[in-house]
Order: sequence, then C-alpha cells, then structure tokens
Amino acid sequence: MIRRFSIFLFLVVPYLAKAQGCSDAGICSMPQSSVTLHEKSKPLSVSVEQTWELGEQDMQYLHSVFGLALKASDKLDISFSIPLRNAYYSQEWYAYISDATLASRYLVSDKIGITLGAKFPIGTVTAQDAAGNHLPMALQGGLGTYDLLFQGEYKMPSWSVALGYQLPFGAIDNTFEPNGKFIDFQNSYHLDRGDDIMLRYNRMWASTNLNWMASVVSVYRIKGDYIYDGERVPESEGISFNLGLQAIKSIQKGNLKARLAVPVYVRKARPDGLTRTVIIALAWEGFL
Repeated sequence: MIRRFSIFLFLVVPYLAKAQGCSDAGICSMPQSSVTLHEKSKPLSVSVEQTWELGEQDMQYLHSVFGLALKASDKLDISFSIPLRNAYYSQEWYAYISDATLASRYLVSDKIGITLGAKFPIGTVTAQDAAGNHLPMALQGGLGTYDLLFQGEYKMPSWSVALGYQLPFGAIDNTFEPNGKFIDFQNSYHLDRGDDIMLRYNRMWASTNLNWMASVVSVYRIKGDYIYDGERVPESEGISFNLGLQAIKSIQKGNLKARLAVPVYVRKARPDGLTRTVIIALAWEGFL
C-alpha cells in the first residue's frame, strides 16, 4: 500500500474484518484509555494477551502479545509491546515474531491525552513455505515498514472520542503474487501501504465486579495501496467500520480483560493481509 497505513486508538480494541481487522497495523497496540481505578498509582505494569482470530480463506491466528508500561510521571506513560504470531492455514502452521510498537502518552489535562508512537518492522515479510512459494501478507510475520503513530483523545467519565493517524514509510520487500496453493490471496508485490485516519468513540460503564467498554471505530485508508513500485490497487482506499466490546475485572495487583471485535463495513481490497472476521482476546495485566 502506498506510503502510510493506519488505525489509531488508545484502545487495544481489536477489529475485524472480512475486510479490515487489526492484526496489527500499529494503532491497536497503543496505550488505551483507563477504565480502571488503581492502575493510575502504579509505576510499572506488565501484560500478556492471547488472541484467537479468524481471517480470510478460513485462516486462523493465535497471537501472543507481551507488553510493558512505565509511568514516567503523573502525566507521561511509556509503553512497549511485541507479538508472537501463529497462523494456521491449509493444515500448516506459520510462526514468527511480529512488529514491535513503542508509544508515549502525555496527559495535557484530565480530559485530553496525546499519544505519539512508532512501529518497528521486526517481523519478516519475505517468508516462503516448505515448497519455496512466497507467502501472502496474511501469512507473513509483520508489515515490513517503519510507521509513525499519532493519536489525540478527549475523555469524559463515561465516554471518550479519539482521532488518530498512522504514517508508514516506503514499499516493502514482499514479492508475493497469487499462485497455486495461494491463488485466492491478494497480490502484495512491493506493497506500499496508504495512510490511515482513525476516528473512535468509546462508551464506558460499570456493572457488578466488571468495567465495560464498547467501541465504534472507523478507519479511512487515504489514496489506497500500491504494488509493483507504482501500480495502484483498485478499491484499496476508503472507509471501514468496526465494533468492539471489552470487559475488565480488577484483581489483586492487576486486571483481567476479555475483548471481542467484529467488522460492520470494510474496504474491498486489503493486500496488507489485515483481514479478520472476528477477534477474541483474553489478557492479564499486572501492576508492579
């Protein structure tokens, strides 16, 4: 996709897709708005998240995400995350370390927060199967680009709204063209991803023993994606809408989280492989 790809969120709300899922382009790994009470006073936290995801061509994913967050001051948080990606397709497993994300969130006031971040291309985009076939992006370890991330958020006690932008740099080294075993996947030869603008609305509430967050996320892909060093991918620009629901239970020195995300409307062309029909996640977060 041409030069910039995105979805911005404080949330780790997953997307979906038969169209556009967050598997993760970068934004989904950024710090999320607080919906718990005791985490604000803790200087350091660690997290482990396990997701099950269903993607295109009945592909299944198991992603394990390891995170670390440091409260540098009352106004500044710094977080780091790196996923281990496992994909199952046609009776074969494909496992890789995926792209890392580093982000910093600054609280301008009690209601306004700004997040700046970067995604680093740790995961491979040039993997082949045992027969020497180049793999589609849906089976690669990462997205192959350095990305800049930005998000601004306005938060009230029961709701928040956020606007984000993700900017990827340059085309990737992937040389996949549909063939034999992978004939139904989209061409990603020297893919150059387009920029994304994200608008997200969160609604938070509490029930007995649980905090809840429901999210509506829209992502607009600017200019679309390009392959072959300049050939535009038809129908790769445009908007997608996603719904997410997260439940959080406070435990001693931490939180337990469960998330569900599904797509409502999506772009027709997604050569980046970020296609999900559903994402289910369980996570543990511990405060040190």
